[in-house]
Amino acid sequence: MNPRNRRLPATLVISFGVVIGAVLILLISGPRVEAFFPLPGGDSVSSLSRIQIQFNRPMDKLSVESRIQIDPDTKGIFYWDGQSLLFEPAQPWPPDSTVTITLRGGSSGTNRVPMIGQRQWSFNVGLPSLVYLWPAEGKSELYRVSLQPESEPQRIFESETGVLEYSATLDGSLLIYVSNRDGGGTELHALDMISRTDRLLIACEDETPCSAPAVSQDGTWLAFVQAEYSLGAAGRLLLSGTSVWLLDLETGAEPVQMSPADHSARNPGWSPTGWLMYFDDNLKAIALVDPGDGIPFNYIPSSLGILGSWSPDGTRLIYPELIFPDAPSADQTLLDADSPLYYSHLFMVDINSGRTLDVSPGGDWMVEDASPSFSPDGGWVAFTRKFLDPERWSPGRQVWLMSSDQAELIPLTAEPNALFSSLAWSPDSQQLAIMKKNLSDLGAPSEIWMVDIISGETSLIVEGGYLPEWLP
Repeated sequence: MNPRNRRLPATLVISFGVVIGAVLILLISGPRVEAFFPLPGGDSVSSLSRIQIQFNRPMDKLSVESRIQIDPDTKGIFYWDGQSLLFEPAQPWPPDSTVTITLRGGSSGTNRVPMIGQRQWSFNVGLPSLVYLWPAEGKSELYRVSLQPESEPQRIFESETGVLEYSATLDGSLLIYVSNRDGGGTELHALDMISRTDRLLIACEDETPCSAPAVSQDGTWLAFVQAEYSLGAAGRLLLSGTSVWLLDLETGAEPVQMSPADHSARNPGWSPTGWLMYFDDNLKAIALVDPGDGIPFNYIPSSLGILGSWSPDGTRLIYPELIFPDAPSADQTLLDADSPLYYSHLFMVDINSGRTLDVSPGGDWMVEDASPSFSPDGGWVAFTRKFLDPERWSPGRQVWLMSSDQAELIPLTAEPNALFSSLAWSPDSQQLAIMKKNLSDLGAPSEIWMVDIISGETSLIVEGGYLPEWLP
């Protein structure tokens, strides 16, 4: 056979070269998925977690969004951060379920080159878990325990110097904590609960320690308190003042002092609408601040300096306030010669109108109402109460429920020798975590209990734990 007859036709060789070249072009200039979040196969993912797909190049947004399929079908919004697509679910993912995301082939970059093949990954949504510090005595660490039956507490991470305080974002994906610093002072750290990466945010010297971290619900801002100490007699450090500072967690820029330089301020917090709040000791008022400009736009008078709790829509703030009675009224029960000089009620302020009302159940009863906490669904306010009249007086405070319209009042605990505090609602508003201290045995460790709102049943979660919070 003539060897020339075994040669491929020139047109076929050229066509084959064109195909190979096109494939190479697609491989080199085509878009690729570089990372998925939550991580594929991730377990115990927060029910409020966002979906993120990170590409290697700028993408044609519509071509990507139209090819996303989420199972179970979930409503939400898409938005972009550079070359990353994010999906914010309108409702929490179903607890204890599997979410599967499929990106069909054909999505194109801004260069119009399409992506080859389909991408798919899944993650498992966990049950809400309770986070707390343990033990109350000695070096404390952060622990979490799931609501899964027979689940055991797990240490979130190990800290060499212990954890002093912490704050978490609404979706539980970011946790800010304060630890002691070797050689004195404190450190502020950010712990990514999904990737488990820990980064140092601020190192505060012994003369200017940082405390009271308060991260905004979306994880954009971190407010904290910085104290200033000066050297006093016999070489002792004396507190000269405290101030509230703000750190932009997205840019990592230097912290900015938000409270006036000549004022003492403390207790930072955030509203659901993204307003920073703190207590100004000089003005005896709660300041509301837009973090974008740092200028207070409203002040709420307060004697106690306790920020209270926001309604989920951010329109109402409930907080405890002192009352100094001028004289007893006809229907008021007093303690005769031992009558207290003041008591505390719960007040509700409407942020839009500025109207403030005393909403403590019982009218002008002499009680100590404290620790109000709105349920996430907005239907209830949990609070603690101590009666001051002789017939009902007790050493400790009990936990009560009040409907947000003040129409219903339900006692949850009845242990006169127990002091209850640190009320924390579960994300579904069905459980209430509470901290309990036995006043008849002050040497006994604090305890964290769980109250089922529907059944009223209580259960012990941990002995020696304190400062409970929920991660969804």
